[in-house]
Amino acid sequence: MCPARRRFNLALAIAAASTVLGSAAAGAAPADAAPAAPAPATRGLPGSVTDVLGPADPAFWDAAVPGTRIATPVDPRDEVICLTGFVPKLNCWTKERDVLAATMRPLAHVDIPMIGGPPLRIWVDLPRWGDGSTGEEPISEWTTDAILWWLYGRSPS
Repeated sequence: MCPARRRFNLALAIAAASTVLGSAAAGAAPADAAPAAPAPATRGLPGSVTDVLGPADPAFWDAAVPGTRIATPVDPRDEVICLTGFVPKLNCWTKERDVLAATMRPLAHVDIPMIGGPPLRIWVDLPRWGDGSTGEEPISEWTTDAILWWLYGRSPS
């Protein structure tokens, strides 16, 4: 191998070694640096909520206390899920914990005006026709009864 080629290979090896060592040292944090702040949650992803306040909580009507206020009772087996990254929260649901095929029930919200501050957002689980939450019979029986009443003008037996 000719001397010019050896010098070139040696220079190339030194340049590569200094680049690798220099980039490793440049990426290291100083010893007295504060730890990096955690990255904010991605907006719009569903996340479990742990700051649920019910009407029995003394801070339910206090707008200064942060929390997700739900006026209707939430079963202890249920989990409250809201979209992350929005203030106030945009969408919330309830879902049974530890049930793979559990359906999510959407919650509706009402913004109550507060004097001297932003409105207080309160979530409510509305009863839905036919899901058993209103104590009614199955929807098909009600529909049959209504059709019979309309056709014959008498009470179904």
